[in-house]
Amino acid sequence: MSFTPTGANGYIRQFDQQRPLITQHLKAMYANGQRRLGFPILYYEGGDTIALDSSSGEIAGQDKQNLNDLLSLAADIGFLECVCEMVPEWSAAWNDWANPTVMQQLGTRYWQPEEYARNLLFTDSVWSIFQKGRMLAHLDPLAEAIPAPGQQLLLDYCQRYIYDLRQQFGDPGLGFSIIPTLDRVPMIRQVYSTEELPAFWNIHLYPSAIESWPQFKAAMNAAGLGGRGYIWGETYCANQQCVVDAVNADRSDLFFVLGWPVGPDTPQGVSQDRLTLEYSLYAAAGI
Repeated sequence: MSFTPTGANGYIRQFDQQRPLITQHLKAMYANGQRRLGFPILYYEGGDTIALDSSSGEIAGQDKQNLNDLLSLAADIGFLECVCEMVPEWSAAWNDWANPTVMQQLGTRYWQPEEYARNLLFTDSVWSIFQKGRMLAHLDPLAEAIPAPGQQLLLDYCQRYIYDLRQQFGDPGLGFSIIPTLDRVPMIRQVYSTEELPAFWNIHLYPSAIESWPQFKAAMNAAGLGGRGYIWGETYCANQQCVVDAVNADRSDLFFVLGWPVGPDTPQGVSQDRLTLEYSLYAAAGI
């Protein structure tokens, strides 16, 4: 088991410009004992210095070369496993589809078929690169997608998306990451309308919700959804004692933990690369 921070600050989009710094970070993380990586794939039409450009429905040009080079570098350093976490933004994000500021050119329909199709193609294109890499890779097709009750648009999106992705890849084990609140447990069966549940549950668990972790697991077991094991696809990476305590309290079915590059004092919406190196408390705990 290892704790592995992600790198969100342009690690793919700017890899060709920042390769020495990124290499330094990855080598330091490996030297600290980390063996797994999370790759958040932020994307929308046009992109920016962090988010990739999904305009064509595929990863292309320098973005494609950068992703290939980054995955090769990580494998060369010795990393063994990774998670590809797809994070659509702006016009690519379902929760912006009724926002006239974002969707003015397409109207404000709640369902955007062209955006949906573009997202599906882009995810296919990115995931195919991970599948060809040398690390064992897992796909999170839409980060934190399991809806809360009443999020009908997200439910419709997820039901269709998981069906289309499984048809494309022939992999019944694909699944979305989850914000682990009790009201989302009954929604899981609605998203996965067949008995083909994910191979494991990917939970995004930050300290504000860690105290409810045992209750969430109990609810999952009561709903017949236990027994598959968990990863923590996101948590704080800045040496948080409450994370260590929660892991030590129940390691029985926890495969590994990944950390987003933020701590409790990081300003909202900001990722800090320096936090990817703050690992001593987790390493001492054997996480």
